[in-house]
Amino acid sequence: MIFLVACLTRNCWKAMGNCFGKSEKEETLEEKEERRRRTAEAASKRLKAEEGRGLADPEKVKRDRERREEIERAAEARQRQNERDEKIVQQWQS
Repeated sequence: MIFLVACLTRNCWKAMGNCFGKSEKEETLEEKEERRRRTAEAASKRLKAEEGRGLADPEKVKRDRERREEIERAAEARQRQNERDEKIVQQWQS
């Protein structure tokens, strides 16, 4: 511990290496953005690979899911229209 305090007070940590703070080579904004972009690309690539894991045709599964969702949306729209029509009929009858 005494060595550490002495080392910090005399700034000899610069010669030995830096475990406590910023590195001497600061990253530029472009380097940071490039690293973030590559990280995001790698993450999206992993997610896409994971999405299709264990499926013979992952695109077919995706298309089927979208088709089912579209059918459900259409059914909900028909249900809403039927409810509106029933309200109109009830208003006419009263």
